[in-house]
Amino acid sequence: MRTCAGGQAARRRGRLVAIWLGLLLGVAGPTPARAAEPAAAQVTVEAVWPPAGARLAEPLVGPSAVVLDRAGRVWVAEPQADRVIRLPDPAAGTPRIATPDGVLRRPLGVAAAPDGTLLVADTGNHRIVRLAPDGRIVATYGGPGKDPGEFERPSAVAAAPDGTFLVADTGNHRVQRLDPAGRPLSTMGRLGSGPGDLVEPAGIAVAPDGRIAVADTGNHRIVLLAPDGEPLAVVGRPGRGADGLLRPTGLAYAPDGALWIADTGNHRLVRTDGERFLARIGKLGRGPGELQEPSGLAVAPNGDLLVADTANDRIQRLRVSPAALAAAEGATLAAAGRPDLAV
Repeated sequence: MRTCAGGQAARRRGRLVAIWLGLLLGVAGPTPARAAEPAAAQVTVEAVWPPAGARLAEPLVGPSAVVLDRAGRVWVAEPQADRVIRLPDPAAGTPRIATPDGVLRRPLGVAAAPDGTLLVADTGNHRIVRLAPDGRIVATYGGPGKDPGEFERPSAVAAAPDGTFLVADTGNHRVQRLDPAGRPLSTMGRLGSGPGDLVEPAGIAVAPDGRIAVADTGNHRIVLLAPDGEPLAVVGRPGRGADGLLRPTGLAYAPDGALWIADTGNHRLVRTDGERFLARIGKLGRGPGELQEPSGLAVAPNGDLLVADTANDRIQRLRVSPAALAAAEGATLAAAGRPDLAV
């Protein structure tokens, strides 16, 4: 009996995609037997999307943000393709979906809202878009301008526990808070480099207690604000050294209250308690745990990091050893891929 080599190769690629999607989503699946983690690995690369060798009809290009929705599904902002996509979940049998063509223009940010919807920073259209869990657009907020509720190149959005949401209004050098219906409530920041001032903020995160972290990208620092917008602290300074940041963008709070920073220009991730840098992950490269201009971050309930590794056109899921974090003292943690990981 003759077999079709092309068909066998296609089936192998299909199995590979299903395996690595299961790992990326953190669900059980038909994974290969796993060897023991190398003793030196303080950070394990659990999954990479797209997986090596997978031939996709629509490859991932320049992902700028990543988020887990309330159901644990992974959504990615893909500005170069003018869309937001939800990765398929092989365990749940849910397919990949994408926003309709021609609706979004260079969306840079995406966040999960408490009601199960998604909020998208539709950067090129100077507005915020709310998506249903199936990707349908259910509401739009704002438009170009400088008045309250208007935006100039918004590039990040974060949902607060009370249902309000905050927007990094990049071109207006400010942060705006809006109610769930998109009505403006308050404005924080102004152009400058003093306490609470901002220059082209491009990332935002809200802690469970309501504190706000803003990636003050043009000032190469993180600004920490009280829930009412009062400045609390500044973290980092311009540079590549021990306390340096270069064009930081994505931000995400960990379950323990620490803040992770996508230090985009330094091709690394930084962990801080709001006063000092506690640990770093990554360096410039394409290997497991290496990064090139990372710009988006999400933290899974188990503490895993999902990273939009932008210039490498991929998403990486990283598992950080708690013991390594406790002993890091600001050091760069060693990363290694799973023994069965190919990148």
